[in-house]
Amino acid sequence: MIAAIVRFSVRNAGLVLAIASAVVIYGVVRMLGASLDVFPEFSPSQVVIQTESPGLSADLVETLVTNPVEQSIGGVAGLRSIRSQSIPGLSVVTVVFADGSDIYRNRQLVAERLAQAASQLPRGIAPAITPLTSSASTVLGVGVTSKTRNALELRSLVDWTIRPHLLAVPGVADINVFGGKVRQWQILVDPLRLTQAGLSLPELASAARQLTGVRGAGFVESANQRIGLAIESQAASAEELASAVIGRRGGRPLLLGEVARVVEGRRHRSAARRSTASRVSSCSSRASSAPIRATRHSRSSARWRRSHHCSSARVSPCTRRCSGRPTSSKPRSATCARTC
Repeated sequence: MIAAIVRFSVRNAGLVLAIASAVVIYGVVRMLGASLDVFPEFSPSQVVIQTESPGLSADLVETLVTNPVEQSIGGVAGLRSIRSQSIPGLSVVTVVFADGSDIYRNRQLVAERLAQAASQLPRGIAPAITPLTSSASTVLGVGVTSKTRNALELRSLVDWTIRPHLLAVPGVADINVFGGKVRQWQILVDPLRLTQAGLSLPELASAARQLTGVRGAGFVESANQRIGLAIESQAASAEELASAVIGRRGGRPLLLGEVARVVEGRRHRSAARRSTASRVSSCSSRASSAPIRATRHSRSSARWRRSHHCSSARVSPCTRRCSGRPTSSKPRSATCARTC
């Protein structure tokens, strides 16, 4: 048998060489497109549901949020088990499906059940399915520092400029932002002035909500066309919001600044969300995508954003997943070091 194979190979050397070349080329193409990673995809097919419940204790979260969500998910096709965790202000339900099942179909089934269970949850509380990520999802960490911008400006830069650009990178499923200060307009009520004006706190909250809302203004029809109307009622600064009219008292307009102070501040962070790091964003790779490729694209996107739109801030990749090559542990900046 072996002698026959050798004789055939010697007599048809060109054919053997062509077949070997085709096999090598096919192997290289498949290797370049393979979803290679440091660790294999070991997590089961699962859907994670997170529901924020501000102000509720762990017992109330378990009773009012977690139990209705679990009851609505029960009986879904392919379901293997349900795990849940209830902590103050947050409910996490993990739905595990059978191995080999279609994860996109599983997410669709869960979303349909959650839509039906929305009426059973407290008002203002809506469950959300977390993005579809791989088992070891974090592929890149980006640190943003600046000598001229404060924490509010850096957080706004990350939320409105860097984060949308990184989300557009192929293979990136989610961006988590840690640190910084979220900009807010805060209304500090003076109880004495509020009482003198004859307003209650719910009435003031309702008036402030109407001031900051965006509403349609309808249209005006002419003989030739229909002209849409737009109302520019959104305040551009805290000073403009303070000068807005919230009612009438004694025949004159009552301004918001007469019963409260409107200042620009930062959103309060709970103890569970505090972070010792400065402005850092972490990229998570999408499941069934190549994490190494997503890491390279994310690093290229971060470098492009740094060179084009962040002249007053420094964008430094500080942590990334291994890509098969050894990396140096030498710090790249004062606050970020690339580790692997």
